[in-house]
Parts: sequence; structure tokens; C-alpha cells
Amino acid sequence: MRLALKIIVLPLLAGLVVLSALADAAFAASPWSVFVEAGLAGRWAISCKAAPGNQNPWMTYYEGDNGTVRRKLDRGPGTGNYNLTIDSASIQDDGTVRASMRNDDPVWGNSNGTVAIVVVKIADGHAHTLQSASPDGEKFIKDGIVLGNGAPSPSFEKCPN
Repeated sequence: MRLALKIIVLPLLAGLVVLSALADAAFAASPWSVFVEAGLAGRWAISCKAAPGNQNPWMTYYEGDNGTVRRKLDRGPGTGNYNLTIDSASIQDDGTVRASMRNDDPVWGNSNGTVAIVVVKIADGHAHTLQSASPDGEKFIKDGIVLGNGAPSPSFEKCPN
């Protein structure tokens, strides 16, 4: 009798675990729904009152195919857009957004296709990157500081659409 229970119950439990994992994946929020919920959808700039340029890039997050997020980076006339795709995103327990961002524009050159895992804090109409690293752990921004130059990562304000 015990052996019969093991033969029936163990595969049933294993099947339930698999089904539970599949259900979690099926109901996972799309990156676009996460960006909308977090308030990241739309246009952001260091200063919404100033024109786009190298010192004041405008970032516009909009819905791409299959619930992904696209980001257009406008640095002014003749500069190229440096678009990217957000393939996954989630709101963390502390309210930050964690996203996988992939360079997705030929203007990136050899960096096209490069992925960064980014953590962004959104508060009081501003977004600030706290962390940015490659999937293999190479850090670009740590604790809000750009490691390449030691400067704070810029704070972007939400612009009216």
C-alpha cells in the first residue's frame, strides 16, 4: 500500500510543482505593464523645459511588440537615437524597478545587443538609476554612482506627454 501511494503521490506532487511554475510564468507581468504601474511609461528628461541634447537627453518609454518596452533616446538633431528594448521588468519589494535592457539599434555599433540589468528608483516624479551591471556581473553603476567617472547617475524628471 505504501509503495502504491509513493508511486501515485510523488509524481502527482512533482506535476503540481511544474504546473505551479508554469502558472507563475503565464501570469508574470509584461515589461510594459510593469513600466505603466511604476509610472515609467512616457517621456523623461534631465530638464523637461530644455530641448533634447547631449547634456539633456530625452528618454521615451513606449510599448513594443509582445508587451516589451522600447526606449527612444533623443539627444538632439543628427545624433542617432540609441534605441533599446526592455525584455523583462519587475517591481521589487523596496519599490524600485529591476529591468533587463538590451541595446537594440544599429547606431550602437559593436555594442548592439549588449544587455544590462538595471535597478531604477522612482520617487516624486523623478527616476534615478541605482545599479547597472552586465549579466556576468560587470558593474557600470553602483549605489547611484557611475563607476567610469565617479559622478552620480543623472536624475530624470517625468515630462508631460
